[in-house]
Amino acid sequence: MPFVRKSLADPQIGPVLDSYRKAIAAMLQLPPTDARNWYRIAFIHELDCPHQNWWFLPWHRGYIGWFEQICRELSGDSTFALPYWDWTATPNLPAPFGDNSVLNPGNPAFIASLQDFQNQMSGPVSALYQGFGQAQSAQAELRQLGDPQTFLNQISGDFFPIAQARQSEFGGSYPGEVSLSRIESALAPTAFADFASLPATGHSMTAGEGILETHPHDNTHAAVGGFMSQFLSPVDPIFWMHHSNIDRLWDVWTRKQQKLGLPTLPQGADLATWQQEPFVFYVDTQGNPVTKNTAGNYATPDAFNYQYQPGSGEEVVPAAAPLAAAAHPPTASTLTRHVIDFQQPTVGSAVLPAEATRLAGTKGGRELVARITLELPADRRGVRFHVLVNPPEGAKNVGFHDPSFAGTIAPFGSHGGGHMAGPSTFDVPLTGAIRKLRAANLWDATKPIRVQVVPDTRGVTATPFSVPLTSITIRTI
Repeated sequence: MPFVRKSLADPQIGPVLDSYRKAIAAMLQLPPTDARNWYRIAFIHELDCPHQNWWFLPWHRGYIGWFEQICRELSGDSTFALPYWDWTATPNLPAPFGDNSVLNPGNPAFIASLQDFQNQMSGPVSALYQGFGQAQSAQAELRQLGDPQTFLNQISGDFFPIAQARQSEFGGSYPGEVSLSRIESALAPTAFADFASLPATGHSMTAGEGILETHPHDNTHAAVGGFMSQFLSPVDPIFWMHHSNIDRLWDVWTRKQQKLGLPTLPQGADLATWQQEPFVFYVDTQGNPVTKNTAGNYATPDAFNYQYQPGSGEEVVPAAAPLAAAAHPPTASTLTRHVIDFQQPTVGSAVLPAEATRLAGTKGGRELVARITLELPADRRGVRFHVLVNPPEGAKNVGFHDPSFAGTIAPFGSHGGGHMAGPSTFDVPLTGAIRKLRAANLWDATKPIRVQVVPDTRGVTATPFSVPLTSITIRTI
């Protein structure tokens, strides 16, 4: 029988969370020389996690799958399966994670201060690097983390004392970023690269984010804050519930594709390249390196024998039917400026084929997406951008409930150098905003689409910033 990953909202979730607490407490008590220590498991994410490329989904599936097995072992609960946080149904922190137990990274069982963290982890980090095999050393070098001191400096920069371990800010645009409309947009792509984030030369390189990663993934990390805003995010126990839901949505998308008779993975020569990508840092229930160490091992849930209790977005599977509209090639926008700052709006204007514009936001039409490429600052903490569609002329911003508000880009992590250097690309769906504009009689399908990118003005950044904008391309998926 498959293990069943249940929603945190399930009325019978209590015993599952009891086992999870027991497993967390056990991992926190293990010495940091043990690969199953709570922080050591988080180090795997810092060392190797892919973001902004199409290994984002399989890598995290493997990561949470092995973690689930470790929880099963250390809790003594042979039936344990990771729950998922359905943020669409519950767009706030699930109540059990705000209590005073080890589900909250502010609990005293966690390391209290940066100095304590460095004192406890300096020796184990050196030992970790000394034990690397050739493949592991090569992957660490790709991320410019080739020596223990550099890695210790990076994890120290991502550490939060327990008083600041989580800053649960769920206001602003967050409810819209995890709404059912947004999830349906994320599930709309018919090609793996559009759904799973963009192809890259390796899983430590950046290429670009699809709707799923740009919106519910990144914005949830930003909303929870603290550890969740950085690459040490697995220190917060809610991380695993968050990524369980991301994995669930991959499963929903896969079943939708199967119903449509469409590919569920990369095609042609890309498939072998994708399958062979090495994932070499996972550990098993005894803390030993695993033998399933390529992306292809995690193309399906079969490696871990689990299934999901149905949740938000599931309705796209039985409703799936062949799309009536044809896909249109990308259309580059003419930019009014090549910079995003607090001085004046930056607008990309594009004329799309009449059919694409006419069908946007209607039943049978394809998802219309703005692919936005910009150069993030080296320190991107608190940096967010809002994307508007055909806003009132001269408007510097609009309210989150305004029909022209399309979404928020909240880049995950703060490391702008090394493997994360260079332009970053984000997909923002326009269809929901167009649908609202049409309902408010504010949409004219005969005119160009204007996509405006503005910085967040809620005072979340310490100082105003200026960001180069490379391009805005509008496309159907």
